[in-house]
Amino acid sequence: MYCRTFRYAVGHVDAGKSTLMGRLLYELGRVDEKTRVANERASSKIRKGSFSWAWQFDGTTEERER
Repeated sequence: MYCRTFRYAVGHVDAGKSTLMGRLLYELGRVDEKTRVANERASSKIRKGSFSWAWQFDGTTEERER
């Protein structure tokens, strides 16, 4: 049996919603290690290493540069 759940994160624009959800998806096994490492390297490259978890959701260059 398949059970679908929905998760919502509500908060201020800089509250860490994407970071929280990115980490949660990784912990649940929905984001593989290869993707996590790629996001970490790419975010560190532009000196935003602490945003690596959020990059799972921030897919465009514009979003990632903010």
